[in-house]
Amino acid sequence: MSRRSIALELLPLTTPDTPGSADGYFGPTKHYLEVEVSYNEGGMNYFSGSRAARGYYLRVTPVTRQTINRPDGSSGAMSGFTMFSGQSMLLAEAKRFSAPTLAKVAAGAKSHGFYESLKRAVLQKENLTIVEEGS
Repeated sequence: MSRRSIALELLPLTTPDTPGSADGYFGPTKHYLEVEVSYNEGGMNYFSGSRAARGYYLRVTPVTRQTINRPDGSSGAMSGFTMFSGQSMLLAEAKRFSAPTLAKVAAGAKSHGFYESLKRAVLQKENLTIVEEGS
């Protein structure tokens, strides 16, 4: 999470059936669905040829996390994602970044009707399942 984003949810996913997905180079790999509100400066996207509006976006992305246990007893974590695997939606346009506005937009993000539908769309597109609580 950066200074210009606020994490809303980190939902554990069942491990996809992909070779080597159980253990990564540094340790066990866990899969999550990350939901956050972030500020995007917008502008031209030269990869897609489209223009993105400047403002606050709801982003839903499948991510992986590996816990690293170092020989000295300390630990760390590595996060990863696959390009083009998530989706985002503009919540509010803005001329410039404001931390109070980010907090206000993030607080109201879950009440939008498309919040759950965006999560479902990413889960369906990537063929993922959220781990049920208590299992």
